[in-house]
Amino acid sequence: MRLPIQSLPGILDPASHSRAPQNMNLASVFVPPEICDRTIDFLWNDPAALMSCSLTCTLWLPRSRYHLFRARPVKLYNPSGYKRLEAILRRSTEASTGLAHYIHHLDIYAGNPSLVGSDITWLKLVDPATPLSRLFASLTSVRRLTLWGCCRVRDGSWKHVPADVYDPLFRFISQPAFASTLTTLCLGATTFASIHDFLRLLSAFPRLSCLDLRRCHIEHGPPPSPDTPPARHPAGNAPLPLPLHGELRVSVPPSDPWQPLDLPLWLTSDVFALHSDTLRWDGCATVQGHPLLHDVLQRLAPTLTHLHINLWLDEDEAPVRSALAALATCRALVFAHIRCHTRAGALAAL
Repeated sequence: MRLPIQSLPGILDPASHSRAPQNMNLASVFVPPEICDRTIDFLWNDPAALMSCSLTCTLWLPRSRYHLFRARPVKLYNPSGYKRLEAILRRSTEASTGLAHYIHHLDIYAGNPSLVGSDITWLKLVDPATPLSRLFASLTSVRRLTLWGCCRVRDGSWKHVPADVYDPLFRFISQPAFASTLTTLCLGATTFASIHDFLRLLSAFPRLSCLDLRRCHIEHGPPPSPDTPPARHPAGNAPLPLPLHGELRVSVPPSDPWQPLDLPLWLTSDVFALHSDTLRWDGCATVQGHPLLHDVLQRLAPTLTHLHINLWLDEDEAPVRSALAALATCRALVFAHIRCHTRAGALAAL
């Protein structure tokens, strides 16, 4: 319900001001907090206005912060930004303003994506024994976490950040206080030492409902094959496979020498039980010659209800035809949107 400006007599009507007693202080006129909140709600997509509102008075601060942080991620690129955020959160805790409660989206870049001429893996500077470890302990409302793991080297090209750089970060985000609220995990160009490290990370998030894999890599160990021995569950003797529910997003771009794409191959191995109801696939239908999209669709056939595919067609259309034929096994499917890009740039939508 919209509140017309005429419904505020005594505050905005000059005539009513002239009828007020001479000894009345107009600055002390009380505005109901519901009206203040509704006014701030109208500015939900105007960051500059929201920042001004947050400085108006104490009562306007919580609502302004809510809209400022609701859809905008906090991004960490380097040690200075990391330390600055930790200091801000520490002061916020001491002042009992609870700024950490409003941070729902957090983006962490393991390598500095904008600095050319240097190989920066700044996460190595993060020592669990330092006060910086309190940062993740205080972030107890993060719902979406994005990890981007590449950096620009001296010749201007890109490369993966080594897996050992992530060790302190994985220890932090696996803390129950941080991991218990996370529902969406986006991994971009992230390197894991082994499939066991990847399983250990996923098992730390009990409420995970959306997994987004973009150009991820297993550093040690070959891709799965029929001869691959069964993997061990990260929790010890708990049985595999590890279930994946909710939404699954996979990005498989054309072959790139600096971005090996072997992690998605594990989706069809015996270490995962795919129970996702939504699949978003972007890129190629094959990975290293393996018809990955076809196999994933077959694994998801009993539970898949919503499908979004954005395919790049190469010269060999057999894997694409095979993947589309697998849709016949998806009996629960209620919505499918498929777009196919050709080399000539033409676009077809089904």
